[in-house]
Amino acid sequence: MVKLNEEDMISTLGLLWQPTTDTFHFAVKDWSAPTCMTKRSLLSDINSVYDPIGLITPVLIKGKIFLQQLWTFKLDWDDAIPKDLQVRWTKFYSSLQSLTQLKIPRRVILEDYVKLELHGFCDASQEAFGGCVYLRSTTTADIVGVKLLTSKSRVAPMQHSTIPRLELCGALLVAELMSEVKTELKSLNIIIASSDVYLWTDSTIVISWIRSQSLFQVYVANRLARILDLTTSNQWFHVPTNHNPADLITRGVDAGSISSSQRWWTGPTWLSNERTVWPSVPTLPSEIPELRPVKLILTTVQPSSVWISNTYSNWMKLLRITVLVRRFTVNCSPVSRQREQKIVGPIRSEELHWAKQFWLLKTQAEAFPEEMAALKVGRLIPRHSCLKQLNPFIDTFGLLRVGGRLANAPIADSKKISNCTSFQRSIAKQTVSRCIQCFRSRPKFIPPFMAPLPRERVTIERPFSNVGVDYCGPFTIRSGLRKVSSTKGYVCVFVCLVTRAVHLELVSSLTTADFLATLSRFMSRRGQVLNIYSDNGTNFVGADRELQRKLQEFNKDNKIHDFLAVKGITWHFIPPSSPHFGGLWESAVKSAKKHLYCISKGVAMTYDETTTLLCQIEAVLNSRPITPLSSSPSDFTALTPGHFLVGGPLMLPPEPDISNVRLNRLRRFQLMQSQMQGFWKRWSSEYLPQVQKRGKWTKPTRNVEVGDLAILKDDTLPPLHWHLVRIIKTHPGQDGIVRAATVRNSAGLEFKRPVVKLAILPTTQDEPHIDIIASNL
Repeated sequence: MVKLNEEDMISTLGLLWQPTTDTFHFAVKDWSAPTCMTKRSLLSDINSVYDPIGLITPVLIKGKIFLQQLWTFKLDWDDAIPKDLQVRWTKFYSSLQSLTQLKIPRRVILEDYVKLELHGFCDASQEAFGGCVYLRSTTTADIVGVKLLTSKSRVAPMQHSTIPRLELCGALLVAELMSEVKTELKSLNIIIASSDVYLWTDSTIVISWIRSQSLFQVYVANRLARILDLTTSNQWFHVPTNHNPADLITRGVDAGSISSSQRWWTGPTWLSNERTVWPSVPTLPSEIPELRPVKLILTTVQPSSVWISNTYSNWMKLLRITVLVRRFTVNCSPVSRQREQKIVGPIRSEELHWAKQFWLLKTQAEAFPEEMAALKVGRLIPRHSCLKQLNPFIDTFGLLRVGGRLANAPIADSKKISNCTSFQRSIAKQTVSRCIQCFRSRPKFIPPFMAPLPRERVTIERPFSNVGVDYCGPFTIRSGLRKVSSTKGYVCVFVCLVTRAVHLELVSSLTTADFLATLSRFMSRRGQVLNIYSDNGTNFVGADRELQRKLQEFNKDNKIHDFLAVKGITWHFIPPSSPHFGGLWESAVKSAKKHLYCISKGVAMTYDETTTLLCQIEAVLNSRPITPLSSSPSDFTALTPGHFLVGGPLMLPPEPDISNVRLNRLRRFQLMQSQMQGFWKRWSSEYLPQVQKRGKWTKPTRNVEVGDLAILKDDTLPPLHWHLVRIIKTHPGQDGIVRAATVRNSAGLEFKRPVVKLAILPTTQDEPHIDIIASNL
């Protein structure tokens, strides 16, 4: 058992607690004015007084305001402050020594309480704003006790702001402080109901803002939204300024007089009395500032008339009914009755013509009201009108018609319109589409329908059985640590077509011999390769020829021939100038180069350092997920290429030590078999469906044919200098769609190119100049 004397205290960063008296004390360091006061030293002095719950906030706020005022002098942290300010600070900080005599009771709740209430007060001034929270407890004998629980303060912004806005900031501060207090009391199993929470402010404008449903400016609206998220409008009340304890925070209190301030420690005197003597809410102001102006927009809606045109879908029937309705109205008029000039008999052609004009006028008036109104008064139609480029006009019957250059021609208006729109525009389109010069300036490349994935990418195989290969570089490699000479190096990238696993090898040159050595190292570690896919690089073509030569030499021995018949390597080359055929390894090359440049940051490394770095990059690339995280609760990681190589991602933390586990509990062989089967099942069910859809080239197009004349795209030349070629052979895929073709240029050279770089020229039998151009090919 620990025995404590009356003078024994427990200290926490300068805040002292005396267990025998259950009171808080403050420890202030012995301080004497230094020879040079700076902003740095003043900030250190004010932060040395530890007040975590805001018991002496009115005292410390004066120091915070003083520090803020120093910023107006634009001094550096270590510049000496003026002498008059040094005198003010010396007087302030010397007064803090009286805080050592302060004794604050720790207990704030009365014993045998039956009800607890929280009261928060807020206030603001041009220099600071803050809030304080009091706990009001009532016992069974109707004894009321009010104690300060916590407080918080903020210095006002240096930019000028109105008092109502600062009062609103204080209200938000006390709302957030009250929320924190309720959370802390809840952790102590003390639940305070919302009806027992009271928030007090001396600003009637803030109360009007909180209780109003109007729209306010952004500054006020954002803070009101936060206040109403934490509190309700019926929790806010008005308190007179001279009764508001938060007013002490905004004005500041001397350290020597804080101990005798009953309003600070126990709140206003009426808070300990019955609720009937509490302040009532005064009359709120009728005009509230910070209202957002509302712009009223007057819109007119044209009443919709129910016409008989909505009833009949037959044009001739509508015209006949319109004529009959007109006859009825005319025959019922007083003039017709007096003169007995009723319209009877069969419908005449002029009546049908009138009905047609009537419905055309009605439809145009509804579709183009602004245009017709402008043209009737002789003004131009609006710029946004869709008829702006058609030169519309009003004819003698009041109809809206499209103008042209045949205004003086002795033909009907309908013929003028058809002549200038349909015929002339169609002739222009046909002429432009058949012009070789126009087509060469803007050739249209039609990509063929995207091919399905090859069998090697969607069939379960051992990792790196089917690979794509490419080079990236060159990179600068240092010869040694001390020598400054450097050489070029390249990275050979192998990509598994099934699992998308990546293998990186450092190569010293692009020769065929070096690549064969690289391929040997790769197969020694990753196993025999069955199919290799690459572009038409000279080193790859040379390697293929060398392997074919060796294969022919080995064919003399039947045993070797049988072995290579199963284990031989088949090399597949994509068409020249078509990197999109090898998008899988092109993407891997891009990722490898990005990681290499980001990690090395352009610094030349030695051969060993580069090899080590490539191994680390390889581990990162093989740890990337190829499928989303499974929905199964037993799966904690997404499927990665590393699962097919080592049974998990290569960048995982070290496995736990299982050396102490009994051997009969470990069945590694069956466990590894089950895991690998699970990986392939996830590959089939999760990865394969992702590559099912086509991202582009989704529309079937016409296959190119032998004999077609085309423009070959060349990225190094402008479009008008691209060469004409003749297609002499097509290479269709398994689905019958041609995606590569062999072409011949005017010099007689034949080469293979992808279809996406061929723009087929429009040909027709009545254009001999095309045949003259094509005869040279």
